[in-house]
Amino acid sequence: MSAASKHTHLVWLVAGLVLVGFVLRAPLSSVGPVLPGISEDLGLSSAEAGLSGTIPLVVFAVLALATPFLVSRFGPERTAGGAVLILFAAILVRSVGGVPGFFLGTTLVGVGIAVTNVVIPGVVRERFPERIPTLSSMNVVVMNLGAAVGSATALPLAREGGLGWPGALALWAIPTFIAVAVWTLAAKAVLRDDRGRQRVRTAPTGMDRVIRRVSTWQLGVLFGSQSAGIYTLLTWLATIARSHGVDAATAGLMVGAISALGIIGALGVGPLVQRGHLRESFLTATAFYTLGLLLVGVSAPLAIVGTVLCGLAQGACFSMVLTVISRQADPADVPATSALVQSVGYVVACIAPVVAGALFDVSGTWWPAVLLVAALMALSGVMGFLLMRRPPA
Repeated sequence: MSAASKHTHLVWLVAGLVLVGFVLRAPLSSVGPVLPGISEDLGLSSAEAGLSGTIPLVVFAVLALATPFLVSRFGPERTAGGAVLILFAAILVRSVGGVPGFFLGTTLVGVGIAVTNVVIPGVVRERFPERIPTLSSMNVVVMNLGAAVGSATALPLAREGGLGWPGALALWAIPTFIAVAVWTLAAKAVLRDDRGRQRVRTAPTGMDRVIRRVSTWQLGVLFGSQSAGIYTLLTWLATIARSHGVDAATAGLMVGAISALGIIGALGVGPLVQRGHLRESFLTATAFYTLGLLLVGVSAPLAIVGTVLCGLAQGACFSMVLTVISRQADPADVPATSALVQSVGYVVACIAPVVAGALFDVSGTWWPAVLLVAALMALSGVMGFLLMRRPPA
């Protein structure tokens, strides 16, 4: 196998990473805009409809811990391919099975995304060790792009497009199938290259090894505080904006802007991190994130400014967190580290929006919730300072 052919196969693997990343958030972000129609058609209560957002996060937290065992058995490329195939099937099941199908499909969407979330950093670390910051940023860019497209197109497709909510959600099966096809072909090619040069892979590190490291738990706190920030913001930003007198349409646009602006943030920080400015970039982005959160609680005009800051900062921060996960000194440590960190993070992500809502119920103001999330963001800055050093030479 020539060097040119191997390079071509890796290029196709990058294309697979792009396509997979694009469909990892859209199946979730597309639900919110059509949730009233889903509730009406399926006869769901508000609490039952709310499970559509909670179930995937719970699955993320639980399934993340099982993923290293799948990687050990099947390898990261095959595990990711199988997970995206499950996501493809889940998108279809969710739209055609009535109430049982909707919740089964929602659960399986969580399964597919959870496993892929854990595996991708390991693939990047092993296959592209010199391009971790660039590819981590790219991953965040395409995930945010997919999320923005999903939320922006769901309602128009359901109403003006005449597809209804089942068709609008099921339409994402098409790009997901393309992602499965490209990833499968690329993965087969690079694995065939491995066999051709008799490359021996190191078995993934067991969970018992990484769980004893202080740095793993620091990274878990970092991922958890960042997850708490974005999920609480996405859950309550529109409500907070409405409390300042912002109209419903503008409040909805503010929520959509969080994902869209994250694309710019991730694109902007990638070159800085690639040149070795990881710690400084993260601390700067975290400072703007914290400031943005505080501005959201003040007034309508400042909430809009705060939304812009939060959107830019969350995209930048998340890409840098993925960089740290992928940049373990031993590539074999990445699957278990990624699994434990993401499990902790999504547990916090499940709890934080609920706590924020409870604080509002008790106090009658959003300030306690805003201050709580701002404090978590400041904590993530401390963890980032401790963790984000220059990569080993």
